[in-house]
Amino acid sequence: MTRLGTIAYDRAYYYDAHECRGRYPLDERLGIRGQISASLEREMVLLGACLPYEVAAQLMERLML
Repeated sequence: MTRLGTIAYDRAYYYDAHECRGRYPLDERLGIRGQISASLEREMVLLGACLPYEVAAQLMERLML
């Protein structure tokens, strides 16, 4: 999910059997952790810091429409 909404994209997944973990290099390059872009995460944190949680969540939901 980005500031512009949900974007679907294909990317390569690599698994390291020695370390027992996988990774998505493109996600790392774009700053995507989980399903939220880095810029959206920063904005969510800012809203959460400035407003009560419920108000921030409602505002973020409205902004994403």
